[in-house]
Amino acid sequence: MDAPWLFDDDNVQRGRFAAPEKKKKKSKFLTFLSLLLVVGVVAGLLYVGTRLDYQKIDPDPPTSAEQARQDMAVEAARILSYSTHNGQSELAAHAQKWLDMLGGVWQPWPDGNLPEGRTNPPYETEAPNQADPSYVIEQLNNLSASATDQASLYNDGERESLVRIAIDAKICAARVATNAGIEAPASGTLDMEHLAEVADSDTLTALSQARQWLEKDASLVYVTGRTALSARIETITALEEAILARDTKDKRPAVAPLPQLKDGQSLTNVALSQIASTLIAKSSDASAEQIRAIVAYVYSLYLSDPERAQADILPLQ
Repeated sequence: MDAPWLFDDDNVQRGRFAAPEKKKKKSKFLTFLSLLLVVGVVAGLLYVGTRLDYQKIDPDPPTSAEQARQDMAVEAARILSYSTHNGQSELAAHAQKWLDMLGGVWQPWPDGNLPEGRTNPPYETEAPNQADPSYVIEQLNNLSASATDQASLYNDGERESLVRIAIDAKICAARVATNAGIEAPASGTLDMEHLAEVADSDTLTALSQARQWLEKDASLVYVTGRTALSARIETITALEEAILARDTKDKRPAVAPLPQLKDGQSLTNVALSQIASTLIAKSSDASAEQIRAIVAYVYSLYLSDPERAQADILPLQ
């Protein structure tokens, strides 16, 4: 018997193939509802001001370390502003060096191409018009203290850079104070225990050589002017003894060979530079307490403005 045609009138009337037509109508209805829902959602978003092409434009809040770096950069910028406006080119050169090492004062939109409704943070990088030496000394001391406190939070290279900034800024503060007839910032208590912790036998040898060079230069000074020089030598001797007390191997020569001096150099200049560079190099893996001890001690070594003027803690060239 021949099979009936699938879509003949009888079969359709009996409802045998009516289901596909019902499914098709139901699918169209659901599609319409979906489109209606999408249109409603989009209209709602547009009503409340939401853009479909939204991209985040605001920077993330700074971390504590980023904020500390920014604060130091702002202080360096103020010092640069003060020294530039007051014709202090040497101090300006130091301030520019610090600012460059710190990466400058960060702005979200440095080129001035600000998104609508946004502004750059109003950092006060300019020194007040009536600023005097006391103002810049305070900024220098703040920068030195901040760099000292933050140094241990950074890796080796950045840590040493911050230690150099800390010492250099404090020496500059002493120079500004001396030239203005103000008492130079004190070095504070010398912490021989923490200094000895970072030292090794090479440190001991470098200190011994420098001490002997300072002793030779001091012997040429009239006896009444030796008090401060002798006191400085005694601190080096005390540091050597503290290092030896930690059972450090003693490789010091009995007599240190004299260094070759360049034009304008003295044994004192070379001795101070050797002590400073030796201890600063030890800051790369030093703790916060040890870094504070290094900064305070190296600063204390420079007794006069001529010595501070020749300090090469942070060479500008």
